[in-house]
Amino acid sequence: MNKINTTPFSADKEGIVWKGGRETVMVQAVLPGVIRVQAWQAPSCTEDYYTIEASHASINDNDLSIRIEKEKARLSSGDLQVAISSGGRLSFSNVQTGRLLFQEADWLPGNPTLFPKSRTYKRKNGAWSIRQLFLSHDEERFYGLGQHRNGLFNYKGAVIPLCQQNGETSIPFLLSSKMYGFVWNNPSLGEVELVKNRTSWVAEEARKIDYYVITGGDYKTIYSRYADVTGHSPQLPFWATGFWQSKLRYASQEEVLNVVDEYQKRGIPLSAIVIDYLHWTRMGDFEWDERLWPSPETMVETLRQKDVTVVASIWPAINPKSKHAEELSNKGYLVDSVKGMNLFFPFFDTNDIPPVFLQYYDATNPDARTYFWKKVKAMYYDKGIKNYWLDGCEPEIYPFDMDNLLFSLGDGKAVANLYPLCHQRGIAEALYAEGERDFVLLCRSGWLGTQRFGSALWSGDILSNWQTFADQIHVGLHVGMSGIPWWTSDIGGFMEGNIHDEGFQELLIRWFEYGIFCPLCRLHGNRDPRPENPTESGADNEVWSFGDKAYGILQKMLRIRETLRPYIYREMERTSQDGLPMMRPLFFDYPEDSACWDIGDEYLFGSQILVAPVHEKGAVGRSVYLPQNRQWMDAWTGTLYEGGVHLQVSAPLDMIPVFLSPDCDEIVVKAFRE
Repeated sequence: MNKINTTPFSADKEGIVWKGGRETVMVQAVLPGVIRVQAWQAPSCTEDYYTIEASHASINDNDLSIRIEKEKARLSSGDLQVAISSGGRLSFSNVQTGRLLFQEADWLPGNPTLFPKSRTYKRKNGAWSIRQLFLSHDEERFYGLGQHRNGLFNYKGAVIPLCQQNGETSIPFLLSSKMYGFVWNNPSLGEVELVKNRTSWVAEEARKIDYYVITGGDYKTIYSRYADVTGHSPQLPFWATGFWQSKLRYASQEEVLNVVDEYQKRGIPLSAIVIDYLHWTRMGDFEWDERLWPSPETMVETLRQKDVTVVASIWPAINPKSKHAEELSNKGYLVDSVKGMNLFFPFFDTNDIPPVFLQYYDATNPDARTYFWKKVKAMYYDKGIKNYWLDGCEPEIYPFDMDNLLFSLGDGKAVANLYPLCHQRGIAEALYAEGERDFVLLCRSGWLGTQRFGSALWSGDILSNWQTFADQIHVGLHVGMSGIPWWTSDIGGFMEGNIHDEGFQELLIRWFEYGIFCPLCRLHGNRDPRPENPTESGADNEVWSFGDKAYGILQKMLRIRETLRPYIYREMERTSQDGLPMMRPLFFDYPEDSACWDIGDEYLFGSQILVAPVHEKGAVGRSVYLPQNRQWMDAWTGTLYEGGVHLQVSAPLDMIPVFLSPDCDEIVVKAFRE
């Protein structure tokens, strides 16, 4: 009589499959130190979204080990191992150290009589609502996850939404202080709980559980592997390392040219000027308002000769009255709705009485992306504009009801988080096809892999106040830790800043000092006093607009940025190669220094500069911690200090505390001594 094989495990050259009841779990080695886990209820569900596009070679046999026993199976990929029990419970550990990184839950601590399932699938209206549960550790810290307006640096104890909104960008990569990264490869709406006794990932509508675990001996290795999986950022163009001038909004071609002329007349370095929205006849017409913009191509060429790059705002929104709205609808190129009309955002537009209820083109549809680019190409690219501000690309809807959206790729609840990535992909791939490489797409939202399309994030429409400014320091670091190295905020905040108010002028100066040491340095805002008509331009927002004291300080800071540009460009080149963000927290480089782990208002700007922004009203100094086991040099005075100490550093209004590596490049020292 033949013996029945009762083992739940099977294996092939790529990984291990566990089956129990109607559930299947598949673990695969992707790269050394990278393992992918997929789990689903019958029937089979192995199809992928296109969001994770590994650009790496197959794993070497020497880095892969599979061992199956009666009660347990193990797969090792380089220095990462996953073990699967016969009951289907997964645990991850570091092969070299033997240290447990994390594991699925089969009980709740303190309550051994309660046995929750680690993987839960609930059938809802023909789809699955899923939850993945892991045990948590009190001492573990969490970072990343995109950008969120919660003021937190360490996300331990927090619940973070997984959805796209203005200022809330979901990039579901979680970095742990236990030296691993976790990629939740699921574009569904949901949330992640990082509470005391568990970590729980929830997808409201999904076909399967899908995640990657990434480890390494240091953060550089983790981020190199993460970039190999989701895509490396290109090299930041040199022009983009300089100063960007922007406001809501320059209303005409003449105004743009006059502003650039004034910068050059004053001898102030300027690399880019941004044309905000409403320069068109209507959203969806894809035509310039010729009354105010009679010859965009002449304007672009004139500014090119002055070494100033033009960046133009492009919205994915469509005004139902626009020339192409009916055609887009007939072709099925618009985002639809489960119930009600497909009018999603009450806003305003050129030549219309507000509110105008906007529609959106469906960026998840490849044909719609091609159509959209053809219009963009004729309006912008063919006139010499090759860098774009992709505003409102969540897409922005009100009321916020993403699960009412219907995309070509699926229901909004299941795939809405992919919209910004699809939008970026359509523009970037079209630019690549035109032979372009040195471009920047400035975006308000993104997802896993955003960086590979030359996309930068900014933190959305934020308030002009001190708390918001302080929060930006955390936000910028989290974005870098999410794998997006190009980032900026609206220097001075976007709204509620009066250019004549001394309190706002102080805030703007401190924010500007911080912006000098961000990946992108961009002055933007809708300044007060503003006109009553929301379609008209806000108050002036150039560096000379905030009084003589501010003007002198901003000039000083811009000279520093201009001198540092070769350093920034070189550090960004390294970021492109190894994935390590240029703007990063202290613990990235000093993980053994326990004091660094909870410091979120200082950061490293590349390998040679430590920045400690002043973010409190009226402050003329602040405490600065210098990481241990090395010396640090005050950038302004040249004084050397031993690390491992907290210093009380003087910081008058025209200075920001900055410390340098004593062996830093001469150009870095020069930036602060001229």
